[in-house]
Amino acid sequence: MAELLPALQVDIAGLGNHELDGGIENYIEQRTASGLPWLCSNCDDKHTGEPLGGGERTHVLERGGLRIGFMGLIEGDWITTLAMDTSDLVYQDFCIVGNRLEKHLREDEGCHVVVALTHMRVPNDLKLAREVPGLDLILGGHDHSVEDAFMCLDGTLGDESEGAQGSPEPDASNGSASATKGVGGIQAVST
Repeated sequence: MAELLPALQVDIAGLGNHELDGGIENYIEQRTASGLPWLCSNCDDKHTGEPLGGGERTHVLERGGLRIGFMGLIEGDWITTLAMDTSDLVYQDFCIVGNRLEKHLREDEGCHVVVALTHMRVPNDLKLAREVPGLDLILGGHDHSVEDAFMCLDGTLGDESEGAQGSPEPDASNGSASATKGVGGIQAVST
């Protein structure tokens, strides 16, 4: 992972459950070695108050004169999939955090575009789209299926014939869909 993502010119990543299969220490080592910002915005270590694994809560990239703000959101059930002791984790509702961080990224960080990298199932991505209307884009992965569709602002699904650019590619290691779509020349992955 540490060598692959930069080689693919990925600029930012959202934490997925399989990054933790080798334990938290292994994830921290791989995250650090990748040199990428890894986002986990709504699951913290209860002892430090920091995002799980020492990642970032938000990150801003600038491309073509645009400030693009990112957050990484997980669903509550995501924690139950982790192959580790989760008693020291504090989960916060993805919609509540999404609204708070969208406002922070726009008002405090001056972002023109706000993107959520999610590791949730499609129904929760749709809920996020409905309940956090300020998000410009949601890039999701976790469903173990390829969705050749995009979510409209009203939370409905569209397809490429209606104007979506790009589509998720299957992850050969576990069959999940990992969105790798560009925004303003930025490549992001929700693993």
